[in-house]
Amino acid sequence: MSVFSLVKIEGDGEVSAGLVEEIEQKLKFNSFGLARALDSDSVALWQGRFAFQGGGGSQVEPVIITLYKYAGRMRIQVVGRGLDKKAVRTIEDHVIELLPVKLVSRHDGDRIQISESPAAEPGLEVLEEQIELSGI
Repeated sequence: MSVFSLVKIEGDGEVSAGLVEEIEQKLKFNSFGLARALDSDSVALWQGRFAFQGGGGSQVEPVIITLYKYAGRMRIQVVGRGLDKKAVRTIEDHVIELLPVKLVSRHDGDRIQISESPAAEPGLEVLEEQIELSGI
């Protein structure tokens, strides 16, 4: 099961090199062992661990963050094992709060929750129709 959130970078158009550096600095300051694992013209990918308050106290879990530069979108995927949906959302929300982004959708393997209205984002109407047709 793949669990992740998609967010939209504030502003319009492609993500600049300066914004990539700003995002990385904010992530590094609030994570453990964050490293940029990939950097190309179109994608930047970071891996690190983020702390959160869980039911048993403070926990640290691995997270993969993928920035799609041309689309101005970012995927936040918590890859820790044995976490419930609430814990995953807590970590995703923590990362989202650090950055100049707006939540677009959450994906939890068997369900997709779209946060933006279709009118606000071209193409989401088509996505919703595809989801309904595929029986997800």
